[in-house]
Amino acid sequence: MLAKLTVREYMTPNPVVFKPETDIFEAIRKLMAHKITGAPVVDGQGRILGLFSELDCMKVVARAAYFEEMPGSVQDSMTTDLEEVAGNTSIVELADIFARS
Repeated sequence: MLAKLTVREYMTPNPVVFKPETDIFEAIRKLMAHKITGAPVVDGQGRILGLFSELDCMKVVARAAYFEEMPGSVQDSMTTDLEEVAGNTSIVELADIFARS
């Protein structure tokens, strides 16, 4: 039964998205306000450039504390090494992809 469920069935139709120039603190507030763990970063045409996640937030905080750097924009800290999957991918296959990465 699980093998028949697809990624499309679990996709958020209108996800929260960030622009590359979005301020880090604004992005963190938005993640918290929407109770989500990450959101895509998109250009002006809606193409995905990366992902800004709570792991990226933790890295920002660690850098800021250790190096006393002020965080910049989302593009400075987003994850860009992403693996794309089609909407018709089975969630079992997706779980396997996650487990391998």
